[in-house]
Amino acid sequence: MYSKEKIDSANRVIDSETTRVLSNSSLIGYGGCAACHVLFKLIKTLSLSESDAGDLLSQALFEDPQLNDRFIEMVEKIHMKERMMGV
Repeated sequence: MYSKEKIDSANRVIDSETTRVLSNSSLIGYGGCAACHVLFKLIKTLSLSESDAGDLLSQALFEDPQLNDRFIEMVEKIHMKERMMGV
């Protein structure tokens, strides 16, 4: 369980990157992963291990359903719509 401050910091990073990717999907690059992009941004910005970043991402999205919906929208946009996967 992470502190409120850590979750708030993660929420800001997740929200910012989700907004950036939704407005400019070329940030992901060909064959890149939208969810991994956000995960690696958490690692870099908050100085976390990959495991801790994954746990924090899960907790932050679980605690903020609105952010979770935007995150899912971003992943679907990149991986399902723009790349025509699952169609």
